[in-house]
Amino acid sequence: MRRILLIVVFIQLVLTGFIAQDDISEVSHTYHYTVTKVISQEQLNEVVEAFESLKFVTKVKLNYKAEKQNMAQFIVYVSEPSRTSESQQMFEPTELKKIIIGHNLQPAELKIDDH
Repeated sequence: MRRILLIVVFIQLVLTGFIAQDDISEVSHTYHYTVTKVISQEQLNEVVEAFESLKFVTKVKLNYKAEKQNMAQFIVYVSEPSRTSESQQMFEPTELKKIIIGHNLQPAELKIDDH
């Protein structure tokens, strides 16, 4: 009887560990990137498409008002697996900056929110 109780407790502990791991298996961040030197809406749409093609990016929003000339803000939602090893591929915020500069925009401010 004692053996059965030990086996049941062991199985319960193992299953609880797997469930706890599932809860932290993903990490979400939101990147708010303000840019200047905006030339056109088409330029911004190209940046949105480039952001959406990045690995781990789930959604991109654009805040742009024509009356606020030359300024826009991109909101990039990222969901990536929790880091488990040094060699694991993760989202690199520097890729956002490369895309912005590559589309002749000037990076102004980056804010990161963790969820």
